[in-house]
Amino acid sequence: MIRRVLFGLVLLLAVMPRIVHAQDCAPNMLQLSSQGSDASVADNPLLHFSTAFTFECWAIRDSSVGRGPLLLKRGTVAPYGLELRGDSVVGFVEQDSTRIEITAEVSNITTWHHYALLFRASDSLYLVVDSTDVAAVATRSSAIAVSSGALLIGADTSGVSLLGAMDDIRLWNIGRTASALRSTVSRVLQGSEVGLVAYYSADDDIGSARLHDFSRHHLDATLSGGGIAVVTSSSPVTTRSPGFQIDALERLVDLGVRRCSPSFDTVIHIRNM
Repeated sequence: MIRRVLFGLVLLLAVMPRIVHAQDCAPNMLQLSSQGSDASVADNPLLHFSTAFTFECWAIRDSSVGRGPLLLKRGTVAPYGLELRGDSVVGFVEQDSTRIEITAEVSNITTWHHYALLFRASDSLYLVVDSTDVAAVATRSSAIAVSSGALLIGADTSGVSLLGAMDDIRLWNIGRTASALRSTVSRVLQGSEVGLVAYYSADDDIGSARLHDFSRHHLDATLSGGGIAVVTSSSPVTTRSPGFQIDALERLVDLGVRRCSPSFDTVIHIRNM
């Protein structure tokens, strides 16, 4: 009898759809508190940028000592990446088997800053901090190297992690301008903006094991390691993502009873994307 009950319980758990819990009323962020932790995105052709891209995010370090990776595309030769190194921010791309690197000092790197790495072939590689151009270096006419490795957020291939936090992580297949960055720097996106490839607002359930991609391309990031978690945000982004993305295994949404506004109605929009 006990075996039958246990078997029935296991079977029930196996077929039950996972439940997406409603996000908290406050915006959330991604926190990394120990080495060897990261968020990884499986390789996808959308992440193979050729002649232009922009990576941007809010980030804060616990200390200015050592390195704090923000983004790295894995590969035998890494195509692109951005990290905090000491009191500086460093970005690079790989073109024609040559690494083009750019560096800029950052004042008070242990406070929140908005970082952006912009690339345009036959033009320049730019570093933008807090919506201000801080450095530029000439680029070649060729496309960026391509790799089949995963995209790492908050870590690199050696196991070094950013000890701090990140928020509102965005990848574009266009080279945005400083003014365009400035126009959306402190608010969440709708997810349908032209050129947006991946968008991790980190407004997932607190304790979630993944970051949803709110760009509608479903390039979700998986969290791994014991020191990475979605927590209540302290970043300058004061708005939160407008909705959920539900995959085939997530047919239930727990909206909860907590009210985030004085409205008496809960409106649910279901869209076939």
